[in-house]
Amino acid sequence: EEEPGLPGPDGADPAPAEDLQERAYSKQRAEQALGRLVELREDFERRGAASWGGETYASAIEHADRGDAQMASGEFEAAGAEYEQAARALDQLGSVAVDLLRRALADGQQALEEGDEARATAAFGLAAEIAPDNQAAASGLRRAEVVDEVSEALLIADARERAGDWVEAERAYRQAVALDPMSLVAQESLARVQVHLSDDRFADF
Repeated sequence: EEEPGLPGPDGADPAPAEDLQERAYSKQRAEQALGRLVELREDFERRGAASWGGETYASAIEHADRGDAQMASGEFEAAGAEYEQAARALDQLGSVAVDLLRRALADGQQALEEGDEARATAAFGLAAEIAPDNQAAASGLRRAEVVDEVSEALLIADARERAGDWVEAERAYRQAVALDPMSLVAQESLARVQVHLSDDRFADF
């Protein structure tokens, strides 16, 4: 092993000891930046960010790839800068994801209320990708599976209610609630019909 300050076997002057120390420090910083980036990237990959992260996610990947190339060629300082840029982009994407999740859940809820199965499934599916552990997204997907049946039951119940057939209306509303216990329309409609039936029974005494 050559000592700092002594010529190499090819006669070239070796790097000064302080340059070697700075290079080692740059490599250490780059490795630390890479470690944080790997954690962030794995999390976003698990959340399917490639499908919803847009240009921000693409930019993060580009910076990470450039960093890898520079790391491989020994450009440690430049590699560290690229890794830090990539991490900043993913941090920014985290803020974007919060807003995107909120909008997806709201869109899914509206789709359920309108009886639009395809739209509800897409919205809650996106929400589940962004936040795999989100209970509202999981619940929304389950509700989307029966939204057509709920809509049909509500249509039948509404027709029976308009015709004054309160018993059949109650039965249909009960069916809708059984299919989707979280449907406010079904719950409120069932309660309304039950109040009417109770008043009728009271009036018979």
